[in-house]
Amino acid sequence: ADTQPAVKDDHHHHHQDHVDIVKQKLESNADHSASTNDHTEQHVSDTAASLDSSTSMEEHASVESSSSSSEASSESSSVKASVYDEEAPWIRCYATLRHEHVCIASPFCFSPKLSLAYAGVQDLTQLQCFVLKNGTMVKRGHDKSAHDHAHAKATLECVQQLRTAMRNAEFGSFAVHLGESSDRAKIEAAADFQVEDYDSFKKVYSSNDALHLERKEWAIMSFGQSASNLAHYAGRLAALFYYRLHHDLHDMPRADIRNALLVVPAVVHKLLVEESSWLHGFTEAVLHPQTVLESSKRAPDQIARGGSHIIVKDRFEESDVMCSRVGIVPAFLKGRNFVPGAELLSAQDALGPHGKSPDADELRKKVLQVMKTDPPTAEPKRLLVLLARAGNRRGFDEESGAKLDALLSELCAEAKWELQTTHFTSDQTFHEQVEMVQHAAVAVGMHGANLVNTMFMPSGAYLVEVFPYAFSHHMYENGLGAGLRYASYTLTTRV
Repeated sequence: ADTQPAVKDDHHHHHQDHVDIVKQKLESNADHSASTNDHTEQHVSDTAASLDSSTSMEEHASVESSSSSSEASSESSSVKASVYDEEAPWIRCYATLRHEHVCIASPFCFSPKLSLAYAGVQDLTQLQCFVLKNGTMVKRGHDKSAHDHAHAKATLECVQQLRTAMRNAEFGSFAVHLGESSDRAKIEAAADFQVEDYDSFKKVYSSNDALHLERKEWAIMSFGQSASNLAHYAGRLAALFYYRLHHDLHDMPRADIRNALLVVPAVVHKLLVEESSWLHGFTEAVLHPQTVLESSKRAPDQIARGGSHIIVKDRFEESDVMCSRVGIVPAFLKGRNFVPGAELLSAQDALGPHGKSPDADELRKKVLQVMKTDPPTAEPKRLLVLLARAGNRRGFDEESGAKLDALLSELCAEAKWELQTTHFTSDQTFHEQVEMVQHAAVAVGMHGANLVNTMFMPSGAYLVEVFPYAFSHHMYENGLGAGLRYASYTLTTRV
């Protein structure tokens, strides 16, 4: 307890060093940006009045789509105009039932090299949070005076949700900018991240030195070294896939998130550009039918065309900043790669048994399109796949492995099933690994990244996960949310 304040101060100083690196370069060109700043001043004018007159997201979710009610139609139009009005800065954060986050900010800037994100609002009414319940977003933000205790508490909870979301999205540093100085101390105390004047954010955003992404909406994903693990990478990219499909639940702009920037370290980039690698194949399937483009350090001509781009954070300078009109920042899905239909729809419309996921079915279709193969039969084959782990880490010893093989062989022979033992290796292409499991009715394997391919099994198939002695993990529970039946077994002895 005695060291906690010092730790917090160190965090602030370290963070401020990052912010200052960017600000020093951008503010040195302030004179050259005068005309742009004037435009930005006009851009943020009358914001409070615009948002004060807006309808809440919760009210918007209940508006009837029928055109027979002119009052409802008018209300719906008003909401769309106010929430995504280009004259108004705003930040919205959304969470599923498992507290899986995505934040959307307008405008939004970030430093690829430092994994530093910038967003700004003029007052706390422009920062709001929502939670998904029975297919409807319920508002959890501040929409009244900051002096109202209940709403002030809700606002601070929203700020903490924003901080958690940005950390989970692997933006190691985050600066939120506010127009009211009285709010900064509250937010810094509640969330432990840097808060500055909104004017300083306008200088960053309007600087001629910042690289502006010309298309309006961009999904921005920052990846760390852990993304070289295919299970971790799949969990991050699965979140982007989810929000692309369900933008309507989150009131996102446009029909989908068409433009994406994947900001990766060099070690992940090396895997992504290898066409035979698992990371490359999975990315291609998630973003299909778009082609993933590798962009150079500063390539506004390439990025301005929109689409999906891979950029390497190590190739940027610390002072480099990129900005977009709307930045969409997904984090990751927890213990699953898909959100079951029951969470997306109202209770009476929940889909089928076994947590069936329409999203998983959609990704399977995209994988087949990328692989250019015919879809498998409706029913899985009478095939049991044993996913054996190479090496000694979380594997069976030779004697135990032989006993398991013998047991499964006997069971399959009695049931007239086929048994196939598979070793996933880095030498196998994404397509080869998918083909090994896509027809299987049952897969059995020790916990590890090798189980991530089971999401490509047919809906309704079984995953049996084996845990080492005195170990458990929720990564694959309930079959990754891919519509699989799931069972687990923990070993009771160890070698």
